[in-house]
Amino acid sequence: VGFSMANLGRSPERKLFWWSHMTAVVNEYRNKSVGLRLKMAQRSEALAAGIQEVRWTFDPLQALNAHFNIHKLGITVRTYEENVYGYSKSPLHWGLPTDRFVAEWQLDSARVNQRLGGEEHAMILRDFDRLVRINGPDRGPDSEPSLGLEESPLLLEIPNDIKRLKETDLDRAKICQDRIRAACQHYFKAGYAITDFILVDRPRIQALYVLER
Repeated sequence: VGFSMANLGRSPERKLFWWSHMTAVVNEYRNKSVGLRLKMAQRSEALAAGIQEVRWTFDPLQALNAHFNIHKLGITVRTYEENVYGYSKSPLHWGLPTDRFVAEWQLDSARVNQRLGGEEHAMILRDFDRLVRINGPDRGPDSEPSLGLEESPLLLEIPNDIKRLKETDLDRAKICQDRIRAACQHYFKAGYAITDFILVDRPRIQALYVLER
């Protein structure tokens, strides 16, 4: 009903890791925790082989993937790559450059063990309303990002449903991607990393990355 496949990689510092090339689940078994079970099996096999880190790419605009990867699995992100796979007519990727985050999954870190154990990031949730935003809370993810901030943590909003936005307003989707790209590249260079992802439904639906220095 699903599979996950990874290759052995080596960082510039000569550290071995697994590069998770693809994880997929057949349609009728989606939203039944099969993807999570596959990633848990991958984690167990990697640790048994002496591998401490798994990496992969994912679309920065896909809110549900971001929530799964960051909030549930506990990955961090500090790399933004532009148009990795070129332009595509695929139903998943059409209409926009294939920009990608690089996920870094430190398999046996305290952070990952806490997330897999169901522990929330209490400070982020408690202080949510007071956190500084990179893009405006009123206009949403297509607003001009503020690139001179120095607080930590920061919030960066993305579309809550990029597929629907592309179908209804492709120009606005492109603006969102351009501005989110600019914000991520700036703050990653300034020493920030994405450490969490928040979905809220009041006063409007919002999907937000949490960046910490």
